[in-house]
Amino acid sequence: MIGSAQISSPEVQRLLGAPLAAALVTVVAVVDYSVGSDTLLVGLAAAAPAIAALTSGSRSVAAVGAYAVLAILALAGPDHLWHSHAQLAYFLLATIIVTVVSAMAAGTRQRRQHDAAFLAEIVRSSNDAVIGKSVDGTIVSWNAAAEHMYGWTAEEAAGRHISLIVPPDHRAETERVIREVAAGERVSSRITKRVAKDGTELDVSLSASPIRSAQGHIVGIAAVGRDVTEQLRRASAAADVAARKAAILEGALDAIITIDSAGVILEANPAACVMTGWAEAEMLGRELAGLMLPEESREAHRQGLAVHRHTGDSPMLGARLELTALRRDGSRFPVEVTITRVDIPGAPVFTGYLRDLTARAAAAADARRLEDRLRQKERLDALGQLATGVAHDFNNQLGVILNYAGLVQENLPRGQDRDDVAAIIASAERAAGLTRQLLTFGRGGEVSRGSADTVAAVTEVSAILHRILPASIDVVTHLASGTWPVACDPITLDQVLMNLAVNARDAMPDGGTLTLTTRNLRLDELGAGEPKELAPGKYVELTVTDTGTGMSQDTVNHAFDPFFTTKAPGEGTGLGLASVYGIARQAGGDVTLYSEPDRGTSVRVFLPAVGDAPTTEPGGAMPKPTVAGGAVVLLVEDEELLREALVRTLERADVKVHAAGSAEEALLLLSDVRPDLLVSDMSLPGMSGADLAVRLRELLPDVPVLLMSGYAPQTKPAALGDDHSAVMVKPFSGADLVARIGALLRSEQQAGDDG
Repeated sequence: MIGSAQISSPEVQRLLGAPLAAALVTVVAVVDYSVGSDTLLVGLAAAAPAIAALTSGSRSVAAVGAYAVLAILALAGPDHLWHSHAQLAYFLLATIIVTVVSAMAAGTRQRRQHDAAFLAEIVRSSNDAVIGKSVDGTIVSWNAAAEHMYGWTAEEAAGRHISLIVPPDHRAETERVIREVAAGERVSSRITKRVAKDGTELDVSLSASPIRSAQGHIVGIAAVGRDVTEQLRRASAAADVAARKAAILEGALDAIITIDSAGVILEANPAACVMTGWAEAEMLGRELAGLMLPEESREAHRQGLAVHRHTGDSPMLGARLELTALRRDGSRFPVEVTITRVDIPGAPVFTGYLRDLTARAAAAADARRLEDRLRQKERLDALGQLATGVAHDFNNQLGVILNYAGLVQENLPRGQDRDDVAAIIASAERAAGLTRQLLTFGRGGEVSRGSADTVAAVTEVSAILHRILPASIDVVTHLASGTWPVACDPITLDQVLMNLAVNARDAMPDGGTLTLTTRNLRLDELGAGEPKELAPGKYVELTVTDTGTGMSQDTVNHAFDPFFTTKAPGEGTGLGLASVYGIARQAGGDVTLYSEPDRGTSVRVFLPAVGDAPTTEPGGAMPKPTVAGGAVVLLVEDEELLREALVRTLERADVKVHAAGSAEEALLLLSDVRPDLLVSDMSLPGMSGADLAVRLRELLPDVPVLLMSGYAPQTKPAALGDDHSAVMVKPFSGADLVARIGALLRSEQQAGDDG
């Protein structure tokens, strides 16, 4: 009998099998033929297929069986082995049966060996680490993938405990898995940690199952491990990217909406919900066009999607579009939209990025209004410069008229001629009032920097209005308690209020209500509708409102232009609002006007407030003292006609006049003349009258100075800085000039006496 160890060796396997069995049959046949008939030996030939089945395949076994049958038949003839045909048939049948059974057994064994070899090859070539271990965790097998993954060779790992590749903090978990599998359970795709020979930690997807014996007993554990470290890292990175994208979508200020190719909303971020007023759950699954687009835009949107489905392209993709959208409450708002296509498996989807342009549109409207206001201001400034130049020249001519008319009037007896000249003088004085308004508008004349009691001024003007306005017009005042005084002299403030009241009266021919209102304001309390170019500080708002015919927008745009009027010829000069605007701007304030046709007009005047108590200069005519005879006056005026008129006026007042047409000419006269007083126009060609006065004071410190101004600010140079100088605004009458000169000479003489 051959032992299992011998049978299992490759050398024995090569000798056993079909060659050995065939040799056995041959030997049996030869011996039997030599010694005579022996059924025992023939029986050994019948067993040859069984011997061949030990290692050979089924075909070899069948070949050996056929050879044995032939040997038996061959031996039957010569030695008359078989006593009967029945005995021969018995041996032949036995040989065939042994051959068939042995061939089947050989085939089964061969298949098992093939399966085992195939399974072993699978384990050997697997990319996953396959480890066999006993139920106590001792490693008994270790494939090439395990060597590559963990760095230990099969020889190094064999006989070691599985904790060889388990981090210390995961060993308890590994022992638990061993117990579960040893109890017959299976572990599938559990993510755990393993450690390689070089100390590198690996993320491993582990599956383990029990190994059973032929009798069904669990004799070991098969573990399959797959390195998922990189896979998990990529998954973690992808999760981080997805989280960042989600955070971006959640935190985006712009609305982000995704729709499918049919226009149905698939996704909407929180900003889209805030912008539209719809909750995300309400938006999902609904058509974008029907939910967010005005009715007139829906069909175009649907056709655009249809064109894209047909052609795969659309001019709207990637372009920035400004459209009108709808909120949940039905209100419309402007949006900027950019649409991109997202290619995914299946039909593409589209993502729209929507930005609410409501604030930008409002800012643009404010900018347009500010631009219009700036253009209006520039136009008014240009007109003011023109008006200033015209008023200056006109003042000179009025000065000529007033002085010559005064000279003529002095020589006329009482009667019609004297009255006619008086009418000429009165007309010239009214014209002078118009030029003062022009100068105020054009900033050629400076508003006095006194202060006025706002409430007292409005109260006084309203009392006057009650007397002079028709009974059909009601005058109403709303005066805030504690209204601050304003940086404007009382007379000028009265002029502002009266100009506005007259305009309001003319706008209410059939009667109505005229309302005068005061209130205190601080710049940081001004609303969006207040002037934005005012400097920080305190202001008083004077509002004059009527319920009259109102104005169109075009009329409002030109309301502050000088000489612009909607009244019939002869009914208005068009300087009322222009002068109000000039006064307010010179004081450091502003004016706004709001009006609509048939809804009245409201003019708001903003004047800087002052903390000092309001002061009101007493009215009354200026005293007109005479000039001491023989006084010497140096007169400087570049307008020849006016210069001659002033010379004649002063000579009639017994004043000795030395006249010059320029400052340079006057300085030359000083070499021969020592004047008692300098009378000079402030605006002269070359050196100005103010500079001339300063030069004169350097030569003659005690000489009084009277400056004349046609449009320059009504302030004297700071270098003069005493009471022996003054500024006189053109035009003026000869009597006013003589009176002012006399006052200055008397003041200088009194100062000398006191010294």
